[in-house]
Amino acid sequence: MNGLNYIRRRCNITIQELADILGVTRQMVSVWEHGQKEIPAKRKENLAEFFGIPENYFEEISEEEKQFLVSKAMFQHEWKGKIIYLYRKPKVNEEKQRLDLCFRKDNDLMINEEYKQALKLKKETIEKIEEMMQIDDCDQEAAISVIHRECWFYETMTRLLQKAREQKNTRKVPFRYEIKNIMLAMLIGFELESEEIFSEMKCWDDTNPVPAPDREFIEKLSALIHQHWKEKFDFYDNYEKNMREKKETKERNISQEKKQKENLEKKISQIEKETGKKILEGNYEAIIVSGCDTRW
Repeated sequence: MNGLNYIRRRCNITIQELADILGVTRQMVSVWEHGQKEIPAKRKENLAEFFGIPENYFEEISEEEKQFLVSKAMFQHEWKGKIIYLYRKPKVNEEKQRLDLCFRKDNDLMINEEYKQALKLKKETIEKIEEMMQIDDCDQEAAISVIHRECWFYETMTRLLQKAREQKNTRKVPFRYEIKNIMLAMLIGFELESEEIFSEMKCWDDTNPVPAPDREFIEKLSALIHQHWKEKFDFYDNYEKNMREKKETKERNISQEKKQKENLEKKISQIEKETGKKILEGNYEAIIVSGCDTRW
């Protein structure tokens, strides 16, 4: 992989902008990035000074060197009205500008392209929320219940995120990750995700100060959630089963009573036909089905 191309894109700088910074043509920068010509020693020195990276990183880099660039802290700079990312702090004689320490994930996209994708994701997420909150206009009582329930969930998450924003700078990201830890534990606990998800992410450990998912905490919490939910699930499952059995027993008893009444009515009709006399309704219970005794 060409280091100059990778670093330039991570720093959110276009080929033309880098050419202007170095005082060369756009075509020359493109030639360097495609490895068609070696970067002159003086230009490497300029690049190293501007980006804050050793000169050897502007040639072909290994996967290990690439991961070093990913793990290295970057700083936000305002440059000609645009946010760029460099591996160095602003110089003392540079104008006062926004300066935030950050760790950018490994991504071949420039920040502007990532931003477009993020806006698309935001739109899709809002559409999903709207879909989840769809209601049946014909049943207002059910609609009220749906609205209140869904609004409570989203309002709760909004309050948590607002709390994260209110934290001082050193706590903002760790606070968000704490929320993420709990959400991941819920997903695993409810079996919507498996623990294989940890193989796709870099988790927190004692030697890594950078905020990241806390695997040990998530595993403990997810196990607790899973056990708690299983107990609830079994309770409601048994409750539903008992209610269903009671309903079936009631329906069976009603059916038997109906059948007994029909048999009784048939017997009465038969006796009335044989005797030619009408049996009073109050004497129905006196009838012995065997036909040995009849009162009227």
